[in-house]
Amino acid sequence: KARPTVFLGLAGPLIAAGLRKVIRDLIVSGAVDVVVSTGAIIYQDIYASFGHGHYKGEIEADDSVLRQLNIDRIYDTYIDDEQVVRTDRFCKLVADELPPGNYSSRAYLAALAERLEDEESILYHCHKLGIPVFVPALNDSSIGIGLTEHQVRARAQGKPFVSIDAIQDNYELVQIVVKSPKTAAFYVAGGVQKNYINDSIVMSYIFGHERGHDYALQITTAVTQDGGLSSSTLSEGRSWGKIKSEARCAMAWVEPSVALPLLAGYVFGKQLTK
Repeated sequence: KARPTVFLGLAGPLIAAGLRKVIRDLIVSGAVDVVVSTGAIIYQDIYASFGHGHYKGEIEADDSVLRQLNIDRIYDTYIDDEQVVRTDRFCKLVADELPPGNYSSRAYLAALAERLEDEESILYHCHKLGIPVFVPALNDSSIGIGLTEHQVRARAQGKPFVSIDAIQDNYELVQIVVKSPKTAAFYVAGGVQKNYINDSIVMSYIFGHERGHDYALQITTAVTQDGGLSSSTLSEGRSWGKIKSEARCAMAWVEPSVALPLLAGYVFGKQLTK
């Protein structure tokens, strides 16, 4: 059977939870064809690419004291705020080097990836292997902070600047969908990424296609009772045409730092990427 194009949706503090190498190994093994992520995950990957660490901390820490020490807290992990500022600056400087104009998030992230040299990096290997990375809410991250500084400085100098074109992302992603014989989705948590991948399936009607994922898997801790999209069942997606009526799908309400290594181990052990 033809292998489907596999979309990996990433949300939540996955790198702070220690999952960077697991995600990197899924990419390198060939298990994934397209990545759709939060800006925070890609940013944390870039931050780590420069050798900046995540440190074990305390949940009950005095956050006012941490602020005085330039320590940023992500639940029970700490990162160095001075290194965060340097990483923001890197995002700004890359934008400064690019020709002004509109870019999809994929194109801008590719420019960032070209300047990375870390073999443990998710973004580095995606670029090396030709796996597109989309961040549909790029402004909602520290990458967005760097891009905002780029625009503010350029405006002050009367210069043209780089802008992120979110609809260009839509166009590029749906092109992948319509050129794929089949599609499948693996959602780690939910959020914008989950709906964005699913909407790319719906948008294929623009090109005369009526599609639906052939299979889908989600691991999440979100509850279904509030009707939120992060927890909306994959079965619910059938009513929208996002997932085929006959598709195989499964949801596991398990915390991703527990579930993702187990699932990745199964994929590698069974050689499912071959």
